[in-house]
Amino acid sequence: MTETAQQADIVFPTASAYEKDGTVTNTAGEVQLLRKAAEVMGARTDFDLLRILSHQLEKLGAGKAFHYRTPADVFEEIRKAVPGYDVSQAGLLTGGAELTRMSAPHNGHAPSYVPAGLISSARDTLFTSGTLGRYCAMMESLPEAGVKP
Repeated sequence: MTETAQQADIVFPTASAYEKDGTVTNTAGEVQLLRKAAEVMGARTDFDLLRILSHQLEKLGAGKAFHYRTPADVFEEIRKAVPGYDVSQAGLLTGGAELTRMSAPHNGHAPSYVPAGLISSARDTLFTSGTLGRYCAMMESLPEAGVKP
């Protein structure tokens, strides 16, 4: 159990990226296709957990159940509803990463594409300031890109 999980009231044993099908959007805005490499016992996929939880909450009168049948159905809905996610299915199927195109409202009306350079890194990643860094002594000795000692 991680420090964060130890603080939680409920912990769901979810499958890793190698144990489920679907898509993931990384912090760079790239969508990648996930393909299950192995069947594991115990862990459930995020999709299964959300579906089960939504049906239980609906029984309690707290919202509507999640009625998608597959992760692909959810991604198709995201592609239709979220500007910038109309990425190439062909690129995903060949194993590549497809970049989403962020858009922002222009004068409060039609969306326009965000100009290059408007969004920049906070230079604060898991490798430089998060929990992964403390397990690797070598990480502490590496200077961050663009930072002068």
